[in-house]
Amino acid sequence: MVANASALAMPDLSKIPAVPPPPGVMFDPNNPDNYKSANIIMHSIILSIMTIAVVIRLYTRTVIKKSVGVDDCLAVLSWWLTISQWSYLPAILSIKLCILLGYNRIFQIDRMTKRLIWFAIFALTVFYIICFFCDLFYCTPVQRAWNRALPGHCISYAALPWATGIFNIISDFYILIIPMPLILGLTMKLARKIRIVSIFSLGLFTCIASIMRFVVTQQSVTNPDQTYVAAKLLYWAVLEINLGIICSCATVFPAFFDASAPKSLGSLVSKLLSSRSASQANITPTESKRSYDDDEERGRGLRFLSKPSQVGLDASA
Repeated sequence: MVANASALAMPDLSKIPAVPPPPGVMFDPNNPDNYKSANIIMHSIILSIMTIAVVIRLYTRTVIKKSVGVDDCLAVLSWWLTISQWSYLPAILSIKLCILLGYNRIFQIDRMTKRLIWFAIFALTVFYIICFFCDLFYCTPVQRAWNRALPGHCISYAALPWATGIFNIISDFYILIIPMPLILGLTMKLARKIRIVSIFSLGLFTCIASIMRFVVTQQSVTNPDQTYVAAKLLYWAVLEINLGIICSCATVFPAFFDASAPKSLGSLVSKLLSSRSASQANITPTESKRSYDDDEERGRGLRFLSKPSQVGLDASA
């Protein structure tokens, strides 16, 4: 009787938070605040887009251009490191090296720009390798990272995320700015130049994601609700890496659509013309010529950035 009364008096542990909610947050056991749905949706969409971008890049390099370089291998490595979720630092390093080596392929660069690119490659490689081993051995012995009862010591938990976050933001903007003077100096129509700038400006979204990841990382240092903050941190980290890969592949999109879109458009126009063969018998030759010219002009609209400039862009890109 007493045991039954005690059982009835026991609170439902599923309705009680393990730790107090963050300041300003009301605990709702029926509809808890979390990043589960946001992460699932974002991961599904961005990983799919990123994979398609890598496939387009490989197809363009191997089939259309028949010119595969180290930057293409790094794009594949970045894709594998991202989907395997092996380590953030090697993934972000391979993405940035891929973009920088891509600049060497795409642009006919001057000596100063080449030095800026190789300086960035050297600095990025050294920094991320050091950070990788610091992350791997930040506790001595290593087992103390998950068992603090062991004797030893660990470096500051906040130091490494802070250093990598600041370096990521600075290097992202550095990489974004490098090609802008080269693009603005190209000899081409303004509309074509704007399209090229737009492609490279996609990197701005990566910079924004990098800033957001840094902000959330700093919040995670002091927030006791680590699982909640970890989900939020994962959201921005995955977004940052995937956007970086998409940006590294975006430079081949014009060549891909230049080779693919006209064929698809030509097939569509042929079907439309054949389906209207009965009505075309009543159309004068002048009207028929005008209709064909209109279709051809619409086809040209898909060929944006189809030809590199005579000055500044490498045709093999």
